[in-house]
Amino acid sequence: MSGRRRGGRAAGDRRAATRGVRAWPARFAVARFAVARFAVALCTVALGTVALAACEGSARAPSPPGDARPASPVVPANPSRPASPVVPANPSRPASPVPLAEPTSPAEAASGPPRGALPEATAVGGFFGLEGGDDAWMARIGRAQAARFRPIGTSSLVFKVFFTGGLEAAFRPRTHGQSRGWLNEVAAYRIARALGMDQVPPAVSRTFTRRELRGHLDADYGGDWTALDADLLGRGDAVWGALVYWVPGLRDLELDRPSGLARARPWLAQDGAPAIGDEVSLAADLATMQGFDYLLANVDRWSGGNVRADASGRRVVIRDHNLALISPLPRAQHERVLGRARGVERFSRRFVMRLRALDEAGLRAAFAADPAAQAGFALLDEAQLRGVLDRRAALLSRVGALIAVHGEDAVLAFP
Repeated sequence: MSGRRRGGRAAGDRRAATRGVRAWPARFAVARFAVARFAVALCTVALGTVALAACEGSARAPSPPGDARPASPVVPANPSRPASPVVPANPSRPASPVPLAEPTSPAEAASGPPRGALPEATAVGGFFGLEGGDDAWMARIGRAQAARFRPIGTSSLVFKVFFTGGLEAAFRPRTHGQSRGWLNEVAAYRIARALGMDQVPPAVSRTFTRRELRGHLDADYGGDWTALDADLLGRGDAVWGALVYWVPGLRDLELDRPSGLARARPWLAQDGAPAIGDEVSLAADLATMQGFDYLLANVDRWSGGNVRADASGRRVVIRDHNLALISPLPRAQHERVLGRARGVERFSRRFVMRLRALDEAGLRAAFAADPAAQAGFALLDEAQLRGVLDRRAALLSRVGALIAVHGEDAVLAFP
C-alpha cells in the first residue's frame, strides 16, 4: 500500500475518532436529562414538594417600597382575549406538573386538562346540606326580609340573621377591622363552586341599611350599638356584607385537636392505613379541605372551631374564609399552610380534575356572577388572583409528582 493511502486512512480514522469525542457531551447531556427528570419526581415528594415551597404567589415576601405597585381590581373576563398563562415562579426550576393523563405540552399541563382527560364542566349540585340548590337559596336570601340581627362574632363582627319565613344566615359585614373579609367569604365560595365542591356553604353579597341593623338588633344583646356602628364600613347608609348559609347541627369531631389529627393522618398518607366505612367520606373531605386551604392560603383553619362536621358526623363542612387569600403571604404563614398541604398524599379525583380545568377566565366569570362584583367591588384583586393561580400550579405539580412515584389510583384514592 502506498504511503499516500496509508496517510489517507489514518486521517480518516482521526476524523472519525474526533467526531465520536465531540458526540460524547451531547450523549451525556441526554442521559443526564433523563436521570434528572426521574430525580425531580422523587425529590419533589421526598423533600416536601419543592414546587409548593417555591410557589411565588404564596411565599413571596413583601416587595420593597421602590418596587411597590398598586394592584388593579379584577374585572370580568374579556371573551375576545385569552387568559394569561400561569408562569412558574422560578423559570430555571422545572415547574410543570406531571401529567395526570396523556402527556401534553408544559403550557397545557399548567393551564388546563389534556384533551380528552376531562368531561365538559357541568353545573354543580350545590352544598350537600342544602335542599333545593345553592342558586335557589341565594335568590331567596337576596330578597328576604330580615327580622332580627344577633351579634355572634368573637374576633370579628358577625351577625346571625333571622329572616321572616324561617331562613337563617350569618352576615359578615364590611368593617374597618376587616374591610375585605366579606369579599373573601364570597370569593372562597365562588372558587369552591368552580371546583365542583359540595362542602362549602353558599355565600352571597347583600346590603342592609344601618337603620335595619339597629332597628332589628336582638333585644337580648347587651352590648353597645355605638361600638358596632363605629366598626361598620358603609357606602352612605348601606352596609355591604356576605350572607352565608347557616348550617344547622354542626358537630365537633375534634379533628383539629391532637387526638383527631393523629386519627386522620394515616387516612391521607401513602404509608397509612386507608379509611374504612364512614371514615372514607371524612377522609375525602379533609383531603379536599387541605388542598383548598392551600389554594386560598387560609391560615385560620386550625385556630380552633373551624373544622366541624354536619349533623350526621360523616361530612366535613368547609367554612369561615374571611382570613384567607392574604397577599402578599408572609413566610411564616406560608409555611403553616404548606405544612398542612404536605401531609396530604391521597386526594379526591374529582377535586384534582376540576383543579386542572380551573383557569383565570373561569375564575373571573365565577366572580362576576355575584352582586358585589356587579356593583363594582373586586372579589379578588390582581395580586390575590395571581396567588391563587400560582398555588394551583404548585399543587398540581405536587399531585403529579406523587402520581409519578405511587401511581394514579393510589394518589387519586377518593372519588
